[in-house]
Amino acid sequence: AFATTQLVSRANVHLVEANIPINIGGVTVCPGDILLGDKHGVISIPKEVVEDLPAAIAKVEAGEKEIIDVCKSNDFSPERLKDILRQRYGG
Repeated sequence: AFATTQLVSRANVHLVEANIPINIGGVTVCPGDILLGDKHGVISIPKEVVEDLPAAIAKVEAGEKEIIDVCKSNDFSPERLKDILRQRYGG
């Protein structure tokens, strides 16, 4: 588990640098990036794309709503769902 603060230790701990890009598990995190975490993991959202998030989220939600509506419809069929998924994601 990762700590959220510095912990008391017998070792000598001192700050070397702050507000610099770091690499964690192969992912570069820069100052100002947004970190979003849940039980599945953590993602880093670059600060340069934060303004674009509301439109991107709305697009994903609209696509998910279409799929959910098909699944909830009275005339649901696996083929209809496959068609919708092919239209959205190809294949």
